[in-house]
Amino acid sequence: MICKEIASAGTSIWLDDLSRSKITGHDEHSLPSRILHADVVGVTTNPSIFNSAISKGAEYASDIQSLNG
Repeated sequence: MICKEIASAGTSIWLDDLSRSKITGHDEHSLPSRILHADVVGVTTNPSIFNSAISKGAEYASDIQSLNG
């Protein structure tokens, strides 16, 4: 796997993307799996993309609605 080779060369692997499905997922593309199997050590996210996901996406709608009462 290329990520393992990069990590073994001394480079820290960070993902420039984050979503609820990647945090809670259970497939090989989930964040926990990538941390465990691909030597990912961190994540960054773009605030405007995160804002769009919260305000326009369906993944967070029920949680936001429950906070609003």
